[in-house]
Amino acid sequence: MDDIEQLIYNAQLKWGKETVKAMQKEIKRKNLIYKNKLYNSIAFDLDKNNDFDFTMVDYGLFQDLGVKGTGGAGESDSNYQFRGNWQGMALHLKEWANSKGINPYAAAHSIQKKGIKPKRFFHSIWEAREPLLGEAINRAIEDGMDGFVEDANNDQ
Repeated sequence: MDDIEQLIYNAQLKWGKETVKAMQKEIKRKNLIYKNKLYNSIAFDLDKNNDFDFTMVDYGLFQDLGVKGTGGAGESDSNYQFRGNWQGMALHLKEWANSKGINPYAAAHSIQKKGIKPKRFFHSIWEAREPLLGEAINRAIEDGMDGFVEDANNDQ
């Protein structure tokens, strides 16, 4: 990897880490904390083609984009809609619901009917920070070029 490629790669890594931190901050701000599972699952990978792949636990997507309730009730930024058995969902909610003092079956039934409102902590942060990536890369290249010129002048 040459010097310019390394500068770009480092700028991308920094942007990725800052984006993860911004998503995690939004999770805290929106009080989506339960055992920090969602918070700790936010991560990214930068592949050989310099493409980002942001990830999180599966249920995070439903929290981020929302899910329509039965009959299309509720708000959602996706086509996700509850189908199936709410009693089965109650088993998955049991530990969380008990920690909140909520009946897990009542919670599951309510969620199935009303849906889950979008929390917008993942995609909205990524979209808001996307323009900053180009700026960070340009700044890294400019700083690198300034350093190269300075080194060349010092060598004379």
